[in-house]
Amino acid sequence: MSFATSAQAQVTCNVTVRLDDAVSVGSLQFNVDYSATGGDFDGSGGSVSCTDQTGSIATFFDDDAGTVDAAYLTFAGFTGPTNLAICSMTAPVAPLPTDFVVTVTDGSDPLTTPLNPLPAASVSKVSCSGGGLTTTTTSTSTTSSTIPLNAFCWIRVSMTSNEATGSLQYEIGYNSALGEFEGSGGSVNCQNLVFGSLGTMADNEGAEHVGVAIISLMGFTGPTDLTRCGWLPYGADPVPGDFTLTVVDASDTGASPITPAPTIEVSDILCWDGSVTTTTTTSTTTTLAPYCGDGYVDPGEDCDDGVGNSDTTPDACRTDCTSPLCGDDVVDTGEGCDDGAGNSDTTPDACRTDCGPAWCGDGILDSLEDCDLGPLNDPSGSAGCLDDCTELMICGDANADLVVTASDAQRVLAAGVGLISECPVARCDPSQDGNVTAGDAQRVLSGAVGLLSLQCSQP
Repeated sequence: MSFATSAQAQVTCNVTVRLDDAVSVGSLQFNVDYSATGGDFDGSGGSVSCTDQTGSIATFFDDDAGTVDAAYLTFAGFTGPTNLAICSMTAPVAPLPTDFVVTVTDGSDPLTTPLNPLPAASVSKVSCSGGGLTTTTTSTSTTSSTIPLNAFCWIRVSMTSNEATGSLQYEIGYNSALGEFEGSGGSVNCQNLVFGSLGTMADNEGAEHVGVAIISLMGFTGPTDLTRCGWLPYGADPVPGDFTLTVVDASDTGASPITPAPTIEVSDILCWDGSVTTTTTTSTTTTLAPYCGDGYVDPGEDCDDGVGNSDTTPDACRTDCTSPLCGDDVVDTGEGCDDGAGNSDTTPDACRTDCGPAWCGDGILDSLEDCDLGPLNDPSGSAGCLDDCTELMICGDANADLVVTASDAQRVLAAGVGLISECPVARCDPSQDGNVTAGDAQRVLSGAVGLLSLQCSQP
C-alpha cells in the first residue's frame, strides 16, 4: 500500500458533460462554452484532457478562448440520457455547472438519419479539490487462475510501412490454412489494436477471407499492430504463409488515397494447447477529498444528503447531488405528475413538460374532450370550441363549419332517409320533434336564406 500527498494553489476539477435527452446516437457534435468559469481546460494548444464515456471515436479541440469543440462517431450507437465526457480543468475557484453552456450543433442516429430536433446536453456535475492537502491511498492485489483450453491460436496482423494513415481496409485470405477463424456466421473474434480508432471485422466464410476496416480521426503510422484474430487449427498450427493479405483501400488523415498502398503482413502467430494461466491485477484508489454522497454540499453540488440521496424518493437530493426537478420521473412537491422522458406537450393525456396534468385549454385533444383549441376556446364558441372543451353546435349547421348553408340542408335530407348517420339532433332537428326528417331539411334551407329563424333542442 502506498501513500501520496500534494498541495495545490488552485482547484483542479473534473467536469462531466451529459446528454440529457432519450435519443439513440450514431454521431454527435457539440461545443462547451467555459468562458464564465475564469479557468481553463487542461492541455496545451488545441489539445484538451477529455475522456470519452460512450465507447465512441471522439475528438476534442480547445480554442483556448473559452470554447471546447467535440465530435463523436460510433457504428454501435449509444442512447441517452448518458454521460458523454469527463474533462479536467484548473480554475481559481470551483465553478458551478451553470457556468458552462453546452450546445449540440449536429447529430444523427446509428442509421445516419439526422436528429431533429437536436438533443440537449449540459454539464451535469463539477467535482473539484485543491487549496489544501489531498491524501490518496492505493492498494493492489494479484490473483491467478488456470483455464483449460482447446487448441487455439492468435493471428496478429501488422502494418510494416510508415505512411500516416487515417483509414485502412484489407482482407485476410485463409483458403490455404488448416482451420478456421473463431466465430459463427459473419462474426469473428478479432480485436482492433490501433489505439483511438474504430474497427469492424466480418468473416466471409464462402470466400474464405476476413474483411477488416479501421478508421482513425487522429491517424496512425507504421510500423504498428493492426488486429489480432482468434484461430481454431485443424491438426497443425498455422504459419504466416498460410494467409494471404490484400489491402482493399487506404487513405491518409486528410481522406486522400494512399498510393502505393501500405504494406501489411502476418507478424506473429501464437498457439497453445491444453491450458493457460492468466494473472489479473486489481488496483483500488481511494481519494480523501469531497465527493457526492459525503453529506456535505461541496462546490458544484446543489445538495448532498449522504445516504439520504435518492433517485426515487420525492423531494430528495438526487444521487448525482442535483436538486429534484420536473422531468426526473419522480413526483415532487408542487408537481401533479412526472413521467420523466414520457412528459410531453403534444401527446394526448400525457403529463405535460411543466409536470402538470393534461387539461382543457392546453391545445391537445385529450380523452373526454370534443375539441381543444387552446387560447381560442371561449364561452361563445366563436372558433367552434367552448371553454369546457365541448364542441359548439349551431342549429342547422349539419356539417359543423359554423355557417348554415344549402349544403347543411342537403346533409339533413340525407340523414332523414338514412344515407348518413352523423347528424346530431342539436344541429339537424329544427322542428324539435326528436327526429331528423325531410321537413327539417326544408327548415334548414329556409334558415340558410334567412326565411326562417332556426331553433334546435339541446342534446
